[in-house]
Amino acid sequence: MAILSRIIWGAQTVVIYSTLATLTAYLIGLCFGLIAGYAGRRTDAVLSFLANVVLSFPVLVLYIVIIVVIGASPLNIVIAVTFSSAPAIFRIVRAITIDVASRDFVKAAITQGESTWRILFVDILPNTTGPLAVDFCLRLGYTAITIGTLGFLGLGLPPPTPDWGGMVNEGRAMAIAFPHLVIFPCIAISTLTLGLSLLADGLREVNDVKERQ
Repeated sequence: MAILSRIIWGAQTVVIYSTLATLTAYLIGLCFGLIAGYAGRRTDAVLSFLANVVLSFPVLVLYIVIIVVIGASPLNIVIAVTFSSAPAIFRIVRAITIDVASRDFVKAAITQGESTWRILFVDILPNTTGPLAVDFCLRLGYTAITIGTLGFLGLGLPPPTPDWGGMVNEGRAMAIAFPHLVIFPCIAISTLTLGLSLLADGLREVNDVKERQ
């Protein structure tokens, strides 16, 4: 019963912090991606260079380095995930923005004298929601796995906060005698990730149907 209570409470922890970290990363990546994709030239070059610098580091190593430097806490984990994920989101948004900005309705908006911010957030942004919704679901699953991995390595949410990865780490010493201590948290992580992947597949199919129409 204690294991079930910790898994249920840990689900709340994982979902809250994974969602918060992913939303924060999307907010930053979305804003800078729109600016880089629309502004072009020097702004695009500078922002793309900074994103490529961050992306040049292995993601898990970058997470570990950030957590070791600033410490393990809910806020710091959100900061680490945001810093590591935002550049990848930036590149996706930038590519979509460049494609949408070349379409006739955007050129018409420019001709009519609409402001840059209106063009970005009214004309371009709504046309990015389909692909970004799919990526958001997948990235949310990756973030949940990352938080679990950090917890397993002892760099996750500090006690007494329930953490699925931390539960696996705590139970591995007794895994032979009490395998459920490890199996159930692993099943929880796998179920969450699988569910988000299936949701992403469903959203991708819906997006494909809309594009055909």
